[in-house]
Amino acid sequence: MDSYSNDLFQQLDNNRHKIDATKRPIILVAHSLGGLVCANALVDAVSGSESTIHLANCIRRIAFLGTPHQGSDKAQWAETARSFIGILKTTNAELSKDLDEKSEKLAKLGVQFPNLLKSRAQTPKIQIDVVCFYEGLTTRLGPVDFGMIVKESSACLAGYPRTLLDANHENICKFRDKNDVNYVRLSGLLARWTKELGRTQETSEEQILRVYRTRRGLRTTARPLLAIRQDKYLATAEEICDLRPGRIRFWGIFWMDASSAESLERGYLQVAEVCGLEARVSVVQRWLSNTSELWALILDNADDPRLDISRYFLVGNRGVVLITTRNPDCEFHSTVGSCELGAMATDEAVTLLLRTAGADNMSDRSIRGAAESVVQTLGCLALAITQAGAVIRQGYLYTTWEVSRQMIEEMSTEAGQDALALLRIFSFLHYEGISEEIFNRVWRGLHKDRQSDWMILHQLKMLLRQSDQEWNVYPLRAPISILRSFSLIDRNKNDLISVHPLVHSWTRDQMSASDEEAMWRQTTATIALSIPWTFETADYRFRQSIMPHIDACLGFRKEGVFSLQSVGEDCQIMASNFALVYSEVGRRQEALQLTERVVEVKKRTSGEEHPNTLCSMHNLAISYSEVGRQQEALQLAERVVEVRKRTLGEEHPNTLRSIHHLAFSYSEAGRQQEALQLTERVVEVYKRTSGEEHPDTLSSMHNLAINYNEVGRRQEALQLAERVVEVGKKTSGEEHPRTLCSMYNLALRYSEAGRRQEALQLAERVVEIRKKTLGEEYPDTLRSIYSLALRYSEAGRRQEALQQAERVVEVYKKSLGEEHPDTVASIHTLVVLKSGKNLRIQ
Repeated sequence: MDSYSNDLFQQLDNNRHKIDATKRPIILVAHSLGGLVCANALVDAVSGSESTIHLANCIRRIAFLGTPHQGSDKAQWAETARSFIGILKTTNAELSKDLDEKSEKLAKLGVQFPNLLKSRAQTPKIQIDVVCFYEGLTTRLGPVDFGMIVKESSACLAGYPRTLLDANHENICKFRDKNDVNYVRLSGLLARWTKELGRTQETSEEQILRVYRTRRGLRTTARPLLAIRQDKYLATAEEICDLRPGRIRFWGIFWMDASSAESLERGYLQVAEVCGLEARVSVVQRWLSNTSELWALILDNADDPRLDISRYFLVGNRGVVLITTRNPDCEFHSTVGSCELGAMATDEAVTLLLRTAGADNMSDRSIRGAAESVVQTLGCLALAITQAGAVIRQGYLYTTWEVSRQMIEEMSTEAGQDALALLRIFSFLHYEGISEEIFNRVWRGLHKDRQSDWMILHQLKMLLRQSDQEWNVYPLRAPISILRSFSLIDRNKNDLISVHPLVHSWTRDQMSASDEEAMWRQTTATIALSIPWTFETADYRFRQSIMPHIDACLGFRKEGVFSLQSVGEDCQIMASNFALVYSEVGRRQEALQLTERVVEVKKRTSGEEHPNTLCSMHNLAISYSEVGRQQEALQLAERVVEVRKRTLGEEHPNTLRSIHHLAFSYSEAGRQQEALQLTERVVEVYKRTSGEEHPDTLSSMHNLAINYNEVGRRQEALQLAERVVEVGKKTSGEEHPRTLCSMYNLALRYSEAGRRQEALQLAERVVEIRKKTLGEEYPDTLRSIYSLALRYSEAGRRQEALQQAERVVEVYKKSLGEEHPDTVASIHTLVVLKSGKNLRIQ
């Protein structure tokens, strides 16, 4: 590699002398290993001759195309080397050897070259600008796919711009024609660099700095050029409009504090003083609007949503405006786009923290190691890091969020108060994935069902104020918009709200102990009331989505929801609601513990035969069945049926549901004939009282088909299963959870009847729909995938069977643990499938 680097510089120097261009700036475009050759040449030039150093100083821009900028990790270098040696057949043997056997040299280069770039950045005249292009397609040779030869993490240098090109490693530097999108991206960059470097020949650094010192502190407005959210910005405002040669083209830069109307007016008066104008804002605006010079106006910290910043814009076409803000509504003023910058790179964040903290030695490894843990905790957000640096340096923290809270309070509007109430609710939920649907469903619970005084008292006022017959989302979105405008929350493309973990914690930390207890109670009541006891696809999906919020909220109290036991019946209702969610997401042991506690309290306070107690006992019997405690499930189901028959009558809907479950318990206990007799009776009553198409009738017919199959009446089982699917599709649609359950059952019946192709097609369809509507990791979806694996096995498609079974095991291990019964069963199935045997499932 050293010989290639020396040869590059020698030829370049000779050619420049031939055409008398030794002072001309150089732009390098380097592909793959050629980028390493260029980097190595620049590093070696530091200790070279005077002419070599001069040549290196003329290199001002580099575009790297798929260059493997690995760090100091030798293992990574070895892996990359093997890829190159295996694919780039035309690579010089000596270079391949260098890659394969001298990775230590390349590892050093991975440290030395970035350090060189940082060192030269301190001197604007020789600073090197770099852009890294990385491949977006894998590289194939014949049937072999080598994957990404140089991954993004290797192709891109930390802290420098990166661009994806739609090409593999070999073709990243090859273009079809001038309209090729990759060509447009690269040629556009080169054109801009050429123009910038041309200007540097005309403007000295001293002239630029003189203009800067004269004009800084002044601002003006014409057309917004860029909006940047200050809380997520990667650098200071000065760095945005840095004044290095080749970057500045403005006659004047006017810098104004846009945090308030008063500060903006002070900025305009400063312009008047410096430029010798009458001390009036309108005079300065008119003067700047009419100047023939090109100027830039920076409106810094335009965060207050109450401020009409457009009043301070100018007219004319000789200026540009850059706005830094935490208020996303400022994007409305943008005419050429906006840019929201995310978290800083860790190394940059550490440097920023040490700089703002006034550290003497920013390169000390131990100091940087300690600082890294701080910036990781702060999410690498520039604003938070700057404030933390102020704490370290000065011993106090100017809390931007506290100022934001005070500004919202000062609004003295319902929307402002609702915004603060919402933020407090958010602080007890999980900090991500908060949906408007939670509050929509709470509103439905308040207006469609009768609620206790305690439950009503512990709901958001904005929901209680809304008395419309239909849900009106505006009273909710108005406070959400306020919180977003102060960057206290964020919202993704799916309209899900998130709160930065620091804001999440800060919000709770501001509360007194009594306020925290009150808000926790309100949040618990809010989540509980949002949980529906209806069973459409959207209901299942919603209950699944709020599981993280239930965990987060209940996790704040050791006793969870039973910390509210003193409120009486409402505590038991909330616990039952949470148990429903736990059960559906497969956390059945937690559901059982909640339900046992509810039954215990209800028996003690209301007696065993109270309707609410019986309802809880019915749910507990189901929970016992789900965790495999069949004898307890059976005994409890028999007791519920006995009491309900005596108190409600045999044909009461609640009694029929209990008989339905008792039949299931008999079946699980091996008492199939008794199960069949009970289910036939339930079906007969439901058909007579509700009709065949009623959901309860269809559910009982579904179970009757299973009972028929268990006692060997398989033809009747198959015919009834087909009828249930037919009616279910007609009345509820194919994607309804109840219809899918019936289709799942029918696939089993087809399999048993030897109609394996029909069984497989139906099983595939069930998996497809459940993945789409409920997600791959939902328990019902996993059971469907498990069944599909067996259908593939029956059809002799062993590889597909193994893939499906392995996926089920993987998810079960992650979500339920290796010792959960479902996990154990799935592992057993996988072992049998790997042995080459076929399995059947009931």
